[in-house]
Amino acid sequence: MKAVSLFSGCGGTDLGLKNAGIDVIFANDISSWACKTYEENLGAIVHSDIKKIESFPRADLLVGCFPCQGFSLARRKTGPDPRNLLYLEFERALSQVKPDFFVTENVKGLISQNGIATFQDMLLKFGRRYDVSWKVINAKDYGVPQDRERVFIVGVKKSLKEKFVFPEPTHGPGKKKYVNLRKSIGNMPKPKEDEIYNKGFSWHYLSRNRKRKWDDVSFTIQASGRHAPLHPSGPQPVHVGKDKFILPSPEEKHRRLSYKECAVIQSFPRRFKFYGHLEAKYMQIGNAVPPKISEMIVSAIKEL
Repeated sequence: MKAVSLFSGCGGTDLGLKNAGIDVIFANDISSWACKTYEENLGAIVHSDIKKIESFPRADLLVGCFPCQGFSLARRKTGPDPRNLLYLEFERALSQVKPDFFVTENVKGLISQNGIATFQDMLLKFGRRYDVSWKVINAKDYGVPQDRERVFIVGVKKSLKEKFVFPEPTHGPGKKKYVNLRKSIGNMPKPKEDEIYNKGFSWHYLSRNRKRKWDDVSFTIQASGRHAPLHPSGPQPVHVGKDKFILPSPEEKHRRLSYKECAVIQSFPRRFKFYGHLEAKYMQIGNAVPPKISEMIVSAIKEL
């Protein structure tokens, strides 16, 4: 099976495709550092604004996780975000690639009041030629060591007369134990100073708990070093008032997760190398689809 990948980022989705035996014949992203990371780990990628790409090759599968920050529940409402319309570029590619299947992913905010109109328009447009299924998936339910809820949309060409059913969770109550922080990063070496965002903790950062215990799954890995969760070692933050936590003992004893630890929590293999300045690395990792989730979904597609 051959695939076209759009909004490919550093390659989280495509690493999952590769692990599932899918041949990615075309990949694209606008970020220079993400493209560098992709190229060094996975191969050729077109570095360009998708709106400037006139045509896309034919393939069996189209994947594309268009930027989602405009729909984020955490984002302040500052008016329309042009990134919210990039799904139209995915629709354009869909008409050219003519795949049997497609997969896209977005933040949970897509189905909130902030994004529901766009979500409904997506389903309408994508549903003209495809039988569309969607589901909110929490990555921890499939063996990824973090709470990470995302909306996944899968389309199957109507002429195939098949219905995609999302795989049942493999981890959780009555199933395998969740993969916790101890199992995922407990044996990682102490990070170097240049691998950690260490510019202090703002009042906004400490407006909520940022630390999970070793036996827990991680908080969501975000696309920012500033907002990276705290490493589980040391004492827990203390809730001292509404939207206010403090870090007991000297703050120097608390640190954020390194970008390498964030990558492992996202289910990237430790050998996967990231390029760019520190914040660019955190951003690439936080924006990625966990390869383990991508592999799970496309493996289910291959069974149709």
